[in-house]
Amino acid sequence: MLHVGLANGALFRSNVDPLTGSLTDTRTRIIGNKTVKLFKIKVQGRTAILALSSRSWLCYNYFT
Repeated sequence: MLHVGLANGALFRSNVDPLTGSLTDTRTRIIGNKTVKLFKIKVQGRTAILALSSRSWLCYNYFT
């Protein structure tokens, strides 16, 4: 996964193909009107991304 935070408050998330490096399944979320700052954190022992702007967003993979 590739997470990109922009200065306009947009957060982009894309899957990166391990063989070709191409980006697929890009999703966009507007989380505020300030610059997005990304932080790598642990949630219940798993790696996650915390995106902060004027609102917050938690990005993690859920496996059962």
